Amino acid sequence: MGLFDGATVDRGSTADIAAASGWPVLLVVDVRAQAASAAAVVRGFATHRPGLEIAAVVFNRVAGDRHAALLREACEKTLPLIPVLGCIPRVEGLALQERHLGLVQAIELPDLPVFLQRAANVVAEHVDTERLRTLMKPGRMKAGAATNTAAIPVRPLGQRIACAADAAFAFRYPLVIDGWRAAGADIEVFSPLANEAPPDDADAVYLPGGYPELHAGIIASNARFLGGLRQAATRGAVVFGECGGYMVWVMA
Repeated sequence: MGLFDGATVDRGSTADIAAASGWPVLLVVDVRAQAASAAAVVRGFATHRPGLEIAAVVFNRVAGDRHAALLREACEKTLPLIPVLGCIPRVEGLALQERHLGLVQAIELPDLPVFLQRAANVVAEHVDTERLRTLMKPGRMKAGAATNTAAIPVRPLGQRIACAADAAFAFRYPLVIDGWRAAGADIEVFSPLANEAPPDDADAVYLPGGYPELHAGIIASNARFLGGLRQAATRGAVVFGECGGYMVWVMA
């Protein structure tokens, strides 16, 4: 997702947050297979939305010193007010694993701290972080912006919500769970992979997203979990499946 991509063409993007908060934007551009054309890309982003501040740019996947020099020269000639703070080279192995429909989850990457430290070292070496700090500004909401961009709270599914939580159901937004608790709901987690059923007194069951298809055999054979899910629906509990959780609810 890029700077202007959101829930709709006009709302929900990172650009909306920057415009509402007054934060300047650091634009990161993948320049693989382009040189001077990158300046046109930066110009397009800088002029696409009036009032949005593109404070600086960092180029990623730069092929070498000659490539970096071309990128800097193109931007200096046409975009003198938008500094190039760095040219990050292509680094072998500095990529996260991927799978169909998404990335491998952080909980599946035991060497993630090593990866993050390596990435941080590359950024520190190739990006002018000191100058970046001088471009930072405190956030300030503009008049009326909060009304237009404030998140709509998700109402609790019930008073006592059973929430699936394990390696198969790991895409839970803390903001949603914390919001339910703040609204007075009780949250109790259970593990479908461990063949745990939702508590008998739960009046709602939440099956969040994740990759349950990677554990389909285990989940399909966990009769206690599936039976408990069906019983919850039979007694009138709300059962809400989101993304991968919806697949499991349909299967049940």
